[in-house]
Amino acid sequence: MKTRIPNLNVGNFIFNPFSGIKNKFTLIELLVVIAIIAILVCMLLPVLSNAKRQAHRVICGSNLRQLGLAVMGYANDYDENFPLHDVVSCYGWPYIFSDWGLSNQTSCGKGTNFYADYYHPNKDAFFCTEGLSVMPTGEAAVSYSVFPQKHASLWCVDTSYCYFAGIDKDNRNLRRGPKTLSTVTDASKTTILADTMKFNPAEPFRITSTWNHPGYNLIPSGSSIALNSRSGGNMFYVDGHVGWISGYEELIKHRQVMIKGNGRGYCAEQPGDPN
Repeated sequence: MKTRIPNLNVGNFIFNPFSGIKNKFTLIELLVVIAIIAILVCMLLPVLSNAKRQAHRVICGSNLRQLGLAVMGYANDYDENFPLHDVVSCYGWPYIFSDWGLSNQTSCGKGTNFYADYYHPNKDAFFCTEGLSVMPTGEAAVSYSVFPQKHASLWCVDTSYCYFAGIDKDNRNLRRGPKTLSTVTDASKTTILADTMKFNPAEPFRITSTWNHPGYNLIPSGSSIALNSRSGGNMFYVDGHVGWISGYEELIKHRQVMIKGNGRGYCAEQPGDPN
């Protein structure tokens, strides 16, 4: 049975709600609408991209804080000693994980087995997703595929985060971080872990070859990255907070150089840094 839709009579005017609209858009009107939509998209894309970067920054900072709290737990269990880094040949590369986090690693010593004893087996916490996407062929990205094992093409296990504290088996502190909790003079300014931020070994250190977060410009050669005002990274401090540091001047101010080595610089704040 069909239902008939009645017409509405208002005087001599007949109205049918389903009769359709006879007027059509002109080509110019359609082009104007498309142009407005395009403009809105162009305005929104940078905002959305920035929101995505901020989200990645927060996630990487959360990972860093988890690792930092685990390191602090280790120190509390071992008479305020930070995890040992045990390899002479690795002193200039604090972001290498196997010289302190894993045991019995070929070429990089025995470490402290921190990963197995003090952290749940979630490898994602040791890697910054933004860093992996920015440098998909980098050493950290290669390590991610087999972590916590060593990749065949690498001599050590790399992660997205640097480790600056502790001593080696010969009681040497070849990094500028604190040896033990008792040697910390200002917990709010003492970095023990940080995003990977490795500067070029030559002055004026405006170039870096490893970085977790975008916000920089590629130099013409494309082989390295030029610092600018937007470059930055997370740091974990002894007092338990994670701070973000950014800007060329601030990064250079907190450039740490290993006590021995080939002059490679890394970004981490220590109480003795310039104000």
